[in-house]
Amino acid sequence: MTRRTVPTLWLALVAFTLLPALPLDGQGTPETAVLAGALLRVEYALRDRPPSALERAEVNRAFDRATLAFFAGQVEAVVEAMDLLAARIEPDPSLRARHRTQADDVLAALPGRRRILGGEHAPIPYRLHGPGRDGSGHGGPARDGPGGAPPQGGGYPVVVALHGAGGNEHMFLEAYGAGRLAGLAEEIGFVVISPSTSALAAAPEGLAGLLDAAEAEFPIDRTRVHLLGHSMGAGAAWSLVTRDPGVARAVACLAGPCGAGAGRGGSGAPGGWPAVLVVGGALDPLAPPARLEAVAAQGREQGVDVELRIEENEGHTLLVGAVLDEVIAWLLAQR
Repeated sequence: MTRRTVPTLWLALVAFTLLPALPLDGQGTPETAVLAGALLRVEYALRDRPPSALERAEVNRAFDRATLAFFAGQVEAVVEAMDLLAARIEPDPSLRARHRTQADDVLAALPGRRRILGGEHAPIPYRLHGPGRDGSGHGGPARDGPGGAPPQGGGYPVVVALHGAGGNEHMFLEAYGAGRLAGLAEEIGFVVISPSTSALAAAPEGLAGLLDAAEAEFPIDRTRVHLLGHSMGAGAAWSLVTRDPGVARAVACLAGPCGAGAGRGGSGAPGGWPAVLVVGGALDPLAPPARLEAVAAQGREQGVDVELRIEENEGHTLLVGAVLDEVIAWLLAQR
């Protein structure tokens, strides 16, 4: 990952929450399903035929234009743009047909993969995935496999993954990076809790219940809980930390500013607050580098350990899949 230095401190950024990702849902309207399928086909094309750096930049620009059209309500235009983009990345029609079939199968299975956390708060939809599952993000039956045995002398670390606006609890395990997070959980050995960001933000006390639900199925290490958020999810992750600095060992914010507004002190990691990694895209029209730099600088002034990385050829949403491997490695390395 390339890095840029952080300039002088700007004023605190107050209203930075509702930044988009495209939706992924198997039980919404037919329109939603069409959009979700188009999104998945682009991610599958990128997974199977990674573009060059220059091509990657152009793909990100086109994808972010489609994202903005989605939030403007131009659904047909978004689907057309996504399909053209998938064809640009993967010119082989037979492989695109395979991607379509795979996307249709995933979408059909999503309702059965959603879980609901009850309690005194409003219900929180979520997904749970960890070592011993099928490795595809599909939450299949337990089996022996990579990461199938818990770490010696302790449980698995936990990554709580919070999606961006417009998405839902399926995004991190199925869409971003073609579901790369599920594969990493299998390969490295950690447990993913992926809740509805808006539901958890409305009931932050539900995080303890989500950890309880994970612990009922996996041996987890509750001293190694990490937060990962994209866009709106980045803001939600940082809100959880400012509410309780000890809630996580480390926080990774993708395409969303984190670190400011913490004040001083706290009861989290050394220095009072968890370590924070902010990763942005140089081409991002919604969370531009200057904005991320300003908030990171303010966080450092307040005693938060904020590391900022800028990806030169990335935009707002496809950034997630591009950096997941490095971001997860960073999170799990924090002690």
